Amino acid sequence: MSSSFIRHYDETKTLSYAIPLISPTWSDGIQNKDTWNSLTDFQRNAIEKAVKEAQNASIAYQLDTTLWALALNQSEGTNIHFLTDNERKEWKQEFYPKMLEAIVSKSANPTETRQMIKKIEALVDDLRWQ
Repeated sequence: MSSSFIRHYDETKTLSYAIPLISPTWSDGIQNKDTWNSLTDFQRNAIEKAVKEAQNASIAYQLDTTLWALALNQSEGTNIHFLTDNERKEWKQEFYPKMLEAIVSKSANPTETRQMIKKIEALVDDLRWQ
């Protein structure tokens, strides 16, 4: 966090969120294909059900924690501004490419990092309908 942001926050007690408050929670397990195929349908169904329940519990916990943190900040006098769709679009156009480039530039393997970012973006796009 930059000192200018901290100074602005101290002066205005306004905290602007430029990114979504709740990020996707990934609780996927990696399974050896041969091991997975050796399981019965009953076992695979049980594992898939448990994973889905764990994901839902994790998302609910994250949501509860986020709402608690927002309420706490507001109770202490912080004004929270939720970006409009247009503000979010402008932020993404202006800062998202710069943020990604900063991450890639610090990576030990920029090519792999770019590929991983593209995969994560594709997963997020795929989950938007849910």
